[in-house]
Amino acid sequence: MQRNKNDEYYNNLYKKEKEKYIKLFKEMLSFINYEYEYENNDFFYLSNLVVNNYPYYTDTIIHLENLIYNPEESCISLINSMEKIYTKISKDYKDYDENMKKYEEQKNQYEFGNVGEKDEF
Repeated sequence: MQRNKNDEYYNNLYKKEKEKYIKLFKEMLSFINYEYEYENNDFFYLSNLVVNNYPYYTDTIIHLENLIYNPEESCISLINSMEKIYTKISKDYKDYDENMKKYEEQKNQYEFGNVGEKDEF
């Protein structure tokens, strides 16, 4: 009987974490004035929109989605990881212009093959 109570407890925590993300993703999309289906509360729909509009979070969001789908991931570990990722994203998503600039610079470095090289004049 104890196991069912624990499962229910962690399942509720997980649902609350996903609800926090849904709210955060909507805030992020509203912050950049991106129009989307506001009444849609699907986690994966919103996470996809965030990845498309905040490309510097692509790896982080993909990691989050992989954690959610990983059957080997314990509920405690999943919730802990979700909280850490949430904290990271929620702290700096409003630095959009600066983050996009850094992202574009890194992207250009990779595209032109000079990662780690310094320009010498």
